[in-house]
Amino acid sequence: MRFNGLFGLHHILFLLSTIALGSVVVYIFYTKLKDEHKRTLALKIMCAVWFALGLAHQIVYASEMMNGPNPAGWTWPQLLLPFTYCSFLSIVTPLVVIFFKKDNRALHCLAYFSFFGGFSIFFPAWLNDNTSFFLPSSILAMFHHAFMFIISILLIVTKYIKPSMKRFYIYPVGVALIILLGVFEKYVLKFPVGMMI
Repeated sequence: MRFNGLFGLHHILFLLSTIALGSVVVYIFYTKLKDEHKRTLALKIMCAVWFALGLAHQIVYASEMMNGPNPAGWTWPQLLLPFTYCSFLSIVTPLVVIFFKKDNRALHCLAYFSFFGGFSIFFPAWLNDNTSFFLPSSILAMFHHAFMFIISILLIVTKYIKPSMKRFYIYPVGVALIILLGVFEKYVLKFPVGMMI
């Protein structure tokens, strides 16, 4: 059996651990943390950890790119700014949860987008047969995507955001703004890639 790569032993064990831990966390939030203040505090602490993981991944990935082959010609400032949807979500979404009120408009885009971004732990594009699962950027990517997935579910389950058709318009508008940011990064700031464009 393969150890590394997509659905290698390490990936499968990580998925099983994430599903088990995520289920326990959702269960605790839903059944045990009835006090609104404790629930919000616990959610903000988890978001602080998520933010730290997203930031650490960005820095480690930049370091690996600048100290290894860099055929696209990335520069340090470019690599330190979020240039993928997921890096953007792991930096911005936790800050919105920590510093803004619950059920705000931005979260009606970011939470849904984070769910889909976090779902990529099941099919991570950054893992292949030649990539060690324990490469620092790979393992950090898995962790910040796992937090993205679990917290996006928590935001809905705990009613931190209340899905509503009246606010659904925010999701496509928010996605369009993120794509516009990618166009700005790629064509104005001359990033090799901007929000995966």
